Amino acid sequence: MAKRWSKKRKALVIALGGFAVSGLLYLWLPYRVAMVQLFFWLGGSRLLISAEYSPLDAPAYRPAAEVAEYADDAEVLGWELHGAAHAIPAQRIAWHLVVNDEIGGEPVVVTLCTVSDAALAYRARCGDRTLRFAPVRLARNNLVLRDAQTGSDWQQFTGRALDGPLAGTELQRVPLQRMRLADWRRAHPAGAIVKPAGTAQDCCAPNDACPVMSYFPTHPFLLQRPSHEDGRLPRKQPVVGMVFEDGAAVACPAEPSGCAPIEPASLLTLRCYWFAWVEFQPETRLSRRVP
Repeated sequence: MAKRWSKKRKALVIALGGFAVSGLLYLWLPYRVAMVQLFFWLGGSRLLISAEYSPLDAPAYRPAAEVAEYADDAEVLGWELHGAAHAIPAQRIAWHLVVNDEIGGEPVVVTLCTVSDAALAYRARCGDRTLRFAPVRLARNNLVLRDAQTGSDWQQFTGRALDGPLAGTELQRVPLQRMRLADWRRAHPAGAIVKPAGTAQDCCAPNDACPVMSYFPTHPFLLQRPSHEDGRLPRKQPVVGMVFEDGAAVACPAEPSGCAPIEPASLLTLRCYWFAWVEFQPETRLSRRVP
């Protein structure tokens, strides 16, 4: 009888232990963070990003002056070519990470990496071939895109193909502005903004509801192990950086909010987290302002 009770007690202890561990994993954020890091270090971003995010292809636009669904202080990404100007709220692109657009008769891909906080636009053309991109994984804590035409993978931060038939090829950057919608409207009165979806995509970014990713901007943890660290600034300090023709890189600290005008449309500067900038520009020089 005692032996039978011992087995029951062991089963009870195991069950209670399982519930306790599950409760800790659910309640204690560091455990959740550790599990997510392990998942990404094992290559889980290939499963997560491809399953959760799909590109926004050929988006519909409305004249910016007619769109009232977006708040004036909402952050937007704006790009222009050949006299045409397009914009999309950062909250909206965060649901897709990639926008395959055509502006001024030219294909452009607009991207947002919510991990490194880097927003970049490129001409979506390689030679005489037009490319269409989709987000597929992370590499070096930065988004990787794959083109549907050749299956090549491209690093979002550099615009360079990492592998595939186009390995080593670089896309040409298109200037991208990050600013408040009201400021963008004033600068581009004839511009067009992506048509509101009429859903939660217009109200919040997906990371806002994620218990780990909503914690990401406020804590120094990274999803993947960095190849380069630089303690001159905190990892998650927003910076604005620029690379000159001779290859020299400079960056300066930026305000935490991305809703202020950052750059003239003619400059190829980039706003992102410090850890992302020094990952790809380890020899960068710090400055009080970007020239």
